[in-house]
Amino acid sequence: MAKLSLESVLGKDKKKTYAASIKITVLIRMLTTLLENGRIKRTNLAGKTGLNYSNCIKYVNLLQLLGWVEVSYDDNHYVGITEKGIEIVERFPNL
Repeated sequence: MAKLSLESVLGKDKKKTYAASIKITVLIRMLTTLLENGRIKRTNLAGKTGLNYSNCIKYVNLLQLLGWVEVSYDDNHYVGITEKGIEIVERFPNL
């Protein structure tokens, strides 16, 4: 599996603009959704969180880079929350 980096997730020229648009409430909403639903497909995660698919993938990639989710790269691309992700949700329950 290829090592994830900020450049591989966002592209070399998009680091500054993308970083300014990240919302912690969206990260927590995604983690909470995964905690409540278990492992789900990226498409279903986008629908349950109210994000368009493109933005959902950007957030999933960031969450994976942080170690808060894991993605299975089989045919279905399931996303699941990690122990670190669960700790974040528990630390910020009211966001």
